[in-house]
Amino acid sequence: MRAGHGAPTSTHDCYFSRPQMKVLEEVIDKRVDAISVDVFDGVCENDLINRAVDAGIKVVTYGGDAPDSKRDTYYGMDNKAAAAFLMDALAAINGKTGKIAFQTMMEENKSGGYTPTAAGTFIDRTAGFSEALARYPDMTNAATLPCVCCDYEDPFCTQQAEKALEEDPEITGFFFSYSKLLGEPDLEDNAPLLAEKAKAGKIHSVAFDTLPEYLDRMRAGYVDVLLGQKLFGWGYDTVMLAYDLVTTGRQVSPFTDAGWYVVCPNNLDEFERNTQAMDYRTPLSDCSLLP
Repeated sequence: MRAGHGAPTSTHDCYFSRPQMKVLEEVIDKRVDAISVDVFDGVCENDLINRAVDAGIKVVTYGGDAPDSKRDTYYGMDNKAAAAFLMDALAAINGKTGKIAFQTMMEENKSGGYTPTAAGTFIDRTAGFSEALARYPDMTNAATLPCVCCDYEDPFCTQQAEKALEEDPEITGFFFSYSKLLGEPDLEDNAPLLAEKAKAGKIHSVAFDTLPEYLDRMRAGYVDVLLGQKLFGWGYDTVMLAYDLVTTGRQVSPFTDAGWYVVCPNNLDEFERNTQAMDYRTPLSDCSLLP
């Protein structure tokens, strides 16, 4: 179950979660047997998930999690480990040296600034990034940049990256924890400096997710490594988990590890063919950029 999100019109802490919270309330009231939900905000939706479990409803979370709730299991990648893997990848590509910038999902606060989202996905990614970066004494995080949800026609995230490069031309890498920039329009027009440096190989970037438009941006030279969540499993494995929980009393651990795909320019076409065929049985070739 996923709910849509629109542009913010309120400073309420749970504004973006309201559509999903409303749907959760409706299905709980209908006394369904199970709920499979991509949690938008684990803090805002925690009590509703507990209410569902207390009512005897099996709950499987995926994508986004509510780790402090009573949900039966979370199906997805280990975001902390995945972020550490991506940071190691960026370090390998950049020779374990230099300034980088980190961009993650944030929300505008009442003072007009930006505060990191409370979503567990991005908390874990930030932790994994920070812990891995500490292993590289010759690398520094020169800027932590906001990226806001969810209007893909708004080039806000792109503009933040461009501004960072203007203010610090020594930045040679980007870590996109929330990769909306790769889906925003007119990247060359909205971020000419980023475009120029990326295409000249002076900027290297790593990012989460493998949306079709992100693959196009890889072909254009804007990103070197994409870490793909197993979205097919979000739709298939989570339903089977929920079904088994209801019908057979299947025993599950709090975390069901889906793993991830590592997509680089050398295996990009392979991944795209698998995606179009919806057949992921053939393993991808190893990323040639990584040791």
